[in-house]
Amino acid sequence: MDARLASFEDRLQAFTYRFDGVYYPLRDDIDSLTTHMNALQQEMDMIQRQLDFQAEQTTSIDRRTRPSIDNDYTPLRSKLVTEKFLQDKLDEIAFSQDLLIEDIYHELKDIS
Repeated sequence: MDARLASFEDRLQAFTYRFDGVYYPLRDDIDSLTTHMNALQQEMDMIQRQLDFQAEQTTSIDRRTRPSIDNDYTPLRSKLVTEKFLQDKLDEIAFSQDLLIEDIYHELKDIS
């Protein structure tokens, strides 16, 4: 009985070492990606607030001056491209996190 218990404890310890070797590095990677994703989300929120603020600032149009829609289009277009780029980057990070989580589950299945 003691020999079986000792054997079980040895196997449990070996499993724990293998599990820790897989889990902690992946968790660190996921934490790092989450931090980057949060930073990108904050940057996107800041850009959105700037765009909202600029949209609220309407200039009064004099009767003799014709409004031009071309002046504001170029800066807004570049900001939309930046926002699209940030959104794509967030999607890429989220996809990477999903793959890492999937890899963790596969590693855990392989270990057990």
